[in-house]
Amino acid sequence: MLKTTLPHCFLIFLLAILPSIAKAQQDTASSIALSQELNKLQMYELSLYLIKTEMSAHPADKDLYLVQEAQICFATKKADKAWKIINGIPKSSKAYGFSRYIMGVESVKLGKYKEGVKALEEYFVYIKKHLPKKEDKAEVQQFVWGVGYLKEAYTQQKQPDKAAKAAAYMAVLRDYWDSLDGSDQGASPQEKQFQKTLDEAEAKLNALERMKMNGEKINATVAAALIKPLESVFWAGGSSEYATRGATLLAKTYWLLGRYQDGLTIMGKYAKSTQGFDDWYKKQKRFHAAPSARAYLWRGFCNLGLGDKAKAKDDKIKYYFTAAKRFLFVLIKYDVEKCIYAKKAVAGFNMAKDSLAREGKI
Repeated sequence: MLKTTLPHCFLIFLLAILPSIAKAQQDTASSIALSQELNKLQMYELSLYLIKTEMSAHPADKDLYLVQEAQICFATKKADKAWKIINGIPKSSKAYGFSRYIMGVESVKLGKYKEGVKALEEYFVYIKKHLPKKEDKAEVQQFVWGVGYLKEAYTQQKQPDKAAKAAAYMAVLRDYWDSLDGSDQGASPQEKQFQKTLDEAEAKLNALERMKMNGEKINATVAAALIKPLESVFWAGGSSEYATRGATLLAKTYWLLGRYQDGLTIMGKYAKSTQGFDDWYKKQKRFHAAPSARAYLWRGFCNLGLGDKAKAKDDKIKYYFTAAKRFLFVLIKYDVEKCIYAKKAVAGFNMAKDSLAREGKI
């Protein structure tokens, strides 16, 4: 039975027109993109019907449709069938890269990080020779998600350097787009270097953060090595978003190293600059992603760290209260359904609350 609340008559209508819709799409990639949209709506039977219909009509692209069918199988808890399809795609097939992507993503979801890394790295070897253009929305989204899952796999394996390497794949895609553009409208060489430095640093920091949050000892040398590159970005970046992102990442670096006051000092220097982007993000209806949200988060964690280090009870209470307020700002000012820092802010607030309870203030 179809997982949807749409009227039955409308479903019959959709089934009737799907072949003509797919024909209008004119290519296999668009048909697969349509199938993925149906999957998001949990209309799996309809999605499968589309794939089977298009597979019959375009036998030359059979493997591409089979890989999409595997995605539907994963979504409908038919993993055995999905793996059988994926493993049956030969290296000579033009769907091989797509199959490695699906294999990698599903492996990471299952916590099989070693297998996920192997498959996703194979995907990137393939996709670097077939990079998508900006207008190829589905393929671009797949590339971006691939980077994200690969970074997560390396992070889970406590390999921050390799997570940074995965982040650098985004620069490959941006450079390709710039080469096609053939104009001076894109990012300058300096801005590209800023972006590359920040992406790689963030990937390493995320891996180290995961370890610290889990109570594991981090490699302080890896964290300390990020200070100079990040300083070079925010000193040279002026009041740009590169500089504010560099400042918040540097604060996070200091937090990892236990240099909490240094983290707050950096945030203090860039407070006005960071908040200066709020209006622009509000106009874009993306305030939940504003740099100020990230700044509040790391000011919260740095205050939390100072509270833990403080000897005097009054100092502890002062820092814990300040930390709690910073975390609350994230949860009150920004849309928590969309803000990627909301979960960390909740965790931080609970830490501050528990610390205040230990001090007898709650």
